[in-house]
Amino acid sequence: MKKILKKVGAVLLALTFWQLAAMRIQSNILLVTPVAVIQRLTTIWREPLFWNSIWFSFYHVALGFALGLLTGILLAALAARFALVETLLWPWMAAAKSVPVAFIVVICLIWLSNRNLSVFIAFLVVVPVVYQNIRTGLDSTDIQLEEMASVFHMRRWSYFRYILAPQLFSYLMAACRVTLGMAWKAAIAAEIIGAPAGSIGKMMYLSKIYLDTDDLLAWTVIIVALEIFSENLSKAYDEKKVLEHYSAIIREHQCSGIMGRSGSGKTTLLRILMGLEQADEGSIQGKLDRVSVVFQEDRLCEGFSAVANVSAALSRKVTRKQVEENLKTVGLEDSLNVPVRTLSDGMKRRVAIVRACMAEGDLLLFDEPFRGLDQETKRQVAEYIRRKTRGKTVIMTTHDEAELELMHSSQILRFPQ
Repeated sequence: MKKILKKVGAVLLALTFWQLAAMRIQSNILLVTPVAVIQRLTTIWREPLFWNSIWFSFYHVALGFALGLLTGILLAALAARFALVETLLWPWMAAAKSVPVAFIVVICLIWLSNRNLSVFIAFLVVVPVVYQNIRTGLDSTDIQLEEMASVFHMRRWSYFRYILAPQLFSYLMAACRVTLGMAWKAAIAAEIIGAPAGSIGKMMYLSKIYLDTDDLLAWTVIIVALEIFSENLSKAYDEKKVLEHYSAIIREHQCSGIMGRSGSGKTTLLRILMGLEQADEGSIQGKLDRVSVVFQEDRLCEGFSAVANVSAALSRKVTRKQVEENLKTVGLEDSLNVPVRTLSDGMKRRVAIVRACMAEGDLLLFDEPFRGLDQETKRQVAEYIRRKTRGKTVIMTTHDEAELELMHSSQILRFPQ
């Protein structure tokens, strides 16, 4: 509720500045007041072309989005099946993601009628994102389930229904959430340039030509209101984007892995999930009652023992004996009661892991938990984590896909490189 009130206050403050600026300029051509725009919004919907324009633009964007979605899925499937297809598609996908929309619009006006321009632009925005997400999902399919399907000669429909579809669902939904807003904005921009008859873009173009600033701003408000799918997370520090338009669906009661280079935003995402950071845009959907964490740093009280560090984070119901048994499980039986500052980095890491696993958390966040552990210790600790977190939702960041295999991760989410 407090967050909503802050946003309402921010909107009212922005409207106040807008009103004062318009009163200062005193020119309806340069800037009309928000009151005038609101008044125009109460009448604009009664005009004969209003609903036709809304339908025209919505239909063309939806058509382009649907075609892009199907094409992206099909091309990803072909690329996964044939390496040559992936190689041949690479320059086209790279161009579609990097070439400015305005340039593509101008070129396409030579080849296409302006009436279908928004369909093609929406299509072009959607295809590369869907393609990349589905490719990542296909690459992350559980090898053990694939082997099971092969041994039992599972029918193609059964393989798709029980193995492939659940694996790809989160990747597809993330792509949809990202591209819906992108396709809408790019298609409207194309309509403003191409000005096809009966579109929102045409109405905005005419408003500009006839200097109807109140109409122009009213249509802008309508476009913003129609863009209801921009719930992707964004976070910036000192104007540097750390997390930009990120969207994903995390599977409950399973382990999900997040991979990406240093600085790609993995830790920032976990800090938002912990409640230690607030996203600049977007929100987290879901129930996050209690969160338990293995931080990127160990964050131990150096002057106290391993037992004391773990016990300090637990409820009084947990006994000292239970804490000692858990620490012994990860190979710390000889280091229970000495100050943790005397322990090696790998031993400290195991103390932090035990603390997180024993704490009462429905969501467990592990930020590179196996850092500093040798291969044998990783296997031992991974087995302990799997046992302690069974039935809970786990999100783990790492640079090493082999560590996610140790954790039996059900999905891998890859951050942009």
